[in-house]
Amino acid sequence: MYQNRLLEILIYLVLSLIFLVLGILSMLGLLLANVNYQVLFFILTAFFFFAMFRPTRLL
Repeated sequence: MYQNRLLEILIYLVLSLIFLVLGILSMLGLLLANVNYQVLFFILTAFFFFAMFRPTRLL
């Protein structure tokens, strides 16, 4: 159980870092320099970052 949760956290962390880098590249104009893509990448970053901290079970 613990190893599965750790793997899930690592996957979310990697995905959030990927979308963060894409958002920064978009903000700098190096990749898809459209404001809509910047917002999308940063929303996906926040989604995957906060998904790491979701509770595993209800109290």
